[in-house]
Amino acid sequence: MAIPRIVIIAYRPKPGQHAVLQAEVRDHHALLRSEGLATDRKPIVMQTSDDVIIEVFEWASADAIEEARLQMEARRSEVARRALV
Repeated sequence: MAIPRIVIIAYRPKPGQHAVLQAEVRDHHALLRSEGLATDRKPIVMQTSDDVIIEVFEWASADAIEEARLQMEARRSEVARRALV
């Protein structure tokens, strides 16, 4: 049986990229879930007073984390244009 893992991610948007990054984070969990990488547990997305976007969700397993890491390498350039992760 796979053991789910909780993750907390903080994104600091680059100037002028806050709205786009916020939309991407809002859709992030649905994408991971559709790929079987995240559980159905509802994610928590919040924003700090200095505009850092915080995302909390549950990975489906340790293997899902590794799979997402590999996929992230392919997507990194897209996110890097908007945030200092």
